[in-house]
Amino acid sequence: MARSFQSHIYIHIFIVNLMDSKKNIRKKSFVFYHLQVLSKSLYTLIACLFLAFVVPSCKKEDKGSKPTGTTTIRPLIPSPGSTLSGTATIEENEDKSFNIKLDLLNTTTDTIWLDVHNGSFADPFGKQAIDLGTVVGTGGSASKTISNLKRASLPDMTRIDVPYDSILTFNGFINISSVAKPHNTSTALAHVMLGQ
Repeated sequence: MARSFQSHIYIHIFIVNLMDSKKNIRKKSFVFYHLQVLSKSLYTLIACLFLAFVVPSCKKEDKGSKPTGTTTIRPLIPSPGSTLSGTATIEENEDKSFNIKLDLLNTTTDTIWLDVHNGSFADPFGKQAIDLGTVVGTGGSASKTISNLKRASLPDMTRIDVPYDSILTFNGFINISSVAKPHNTSTALAHVMLGQ
């Protein structure tokens, strides 16, 4: 009877140990499974970061937007009563497009409108050829660069290609205005002649 009881105890201990080991296996496999999922997620995150940051930096630069080093500098001609001065630098790009950099001095403390007009600097102004946007005056210096310009509108609104060489002889002028509209000699702060 004592041996039978003792063997029952051993069997019970064996079953308890077996159940505990199965629980441990389950716990280990649960932890192992989640570690696998976490590592896969980490690898996916690293791959996404690689694609987002490293691959775009490997793209070839657009050579057409790179300056050739050829520039032409034209002075601003201030309007009567205006103290605005400065220069317009026209820069050639490799694809024959051009950049215009306006360096303004003694600006007003307000928004300044910039564009290219067809024709001569006389009322009424010719049609707008190229919109150059705006720059905010500081009362001192201000500058703006408009890059990769390639096309302009003629007085009849025909759109034409204008490479670097052509903008230097373009029948028009850069207008620097104190108002969005109308553009005329009384609202112009200064201008830059193009076709000379």
